Amino acid sequence: MRRAIVIAVTGGAAAVVVACGGSISTGTADGGNHEPDGGAADAVAIEDTGGGPVLDATFDAVFIDTGTPEAAVEAGVDAGCDDDGGITQPAPVPLPSGTMCLQGNEALATWSLTGATPSLYQTGFDTSMTCSGNPSLHLASSTATGSDFGAMAGVKGPGGYAGHRVRLSAWVLSSNVTGWAGLWMRVDSAQMNGVAFDNMQCRALTGTTGWQQVQVVLDVASDATEIVYGVLLSDQGEVWVDGASFDVVDPGAGGACFPVTGCP
Repeated sequence: MRRAIVIAVTGGAAAVVVACGGSISTGTADGGNHEPDGGAADAVAIEDTGGGPVLDATFDAVFIDTGTPEAAVEAGVDAGCDDDGGITQPAPVPLPSGTMCLQGNEALATWSLTGATPSLYQTGFDTSMTCSGNPSLHLASSTATGSDFGAMAGVKGPGGYAGHRVRLSAWVLSSNVTGWAGLWMRVDSAQMNGVAFDNMQCRALTGTTGWQQVQVVLDVASDATEIVYGVLLSDQGEVWVDGASFDVVDPGAGGACFPVTGCP
């Protein structure tokens, strides 16, 4: 099974981390590309300090992180691994004070305000609330009631995603959420909108929480016309989003590595 790889550049050296049981080493990286759209990365050859190759394989994605300490990168990459080294859906875990989360590949600046009652919600970027060190995306309302909800949405064409399983993941912080909040994703086809859908309502964020990493995973139909995704807030409160990523994932045998999410 292929794994994700993170190269953390600290002081000119590349610390290499392979998700789920991989090793970390200091050396140089040649031939690997950052794949922002979730495509398969090029072959990556990592040389250890003695000149011998410690890794030479093709991975689902390669991420470059230029500021996070090696130990934090290693912990972040392995956060979704079970005891046997397999990849699991990461459980929401508040970050310890002062810990930085990994930066994602999704440009939050491309998301726009939508929802049932968007006029009741405010959005923008907040430099005072950050998990990765970058400004977080902020969505809030103090006037919404009942069934009102606002959402930030991004859109992708099916492109190379059609026929594959995709994952939207992000770090989310909430404050005084009176309804609920969560990431969401919808796959539309020519025959119907919402042929696949999850908005985390069955595992929603409520009240006030620390930074938590959450995700939605869906299969993209071969005849999909678009993928719409983002973060939503129902009723009042505030949510912040940071470190978002949109990736093609390897479901593994029986979908055990990255199961599709949603309500039963």
